[in-house]
Amino acid sequence: MELNDPKYFTLGVVQAVAKQILIAMEYIHSLHIIHSDLKPENILMKSLSQKLIKVIDFGNSAFFHDYLTYYIQTRSYRAP
Repeated sequence: MELNDPKYFTLGVVQAVAKQILIAMEYIHSLHIIHSDLKPENILMKSLSQKLIKVIDFGNSAFFHDYLTYYIQTRSYRAP
């Protein structure tokens, strides 16, 4: 099964991936961390056959009690 196979992203696969993202966010939240840059580019497929994902890029993350800026535009998408 390949990623570009149109049959790969079935409803069941999308549900499994979405559930893992929610579980990861719940775990991160339990550690009192805000990811602050969650987007498709920061979710990797760890295993295609087992439908496992990995949430990455905690470079902009912060603890709940840290000073939080209201910076909302991702660096790679802002105008030069």
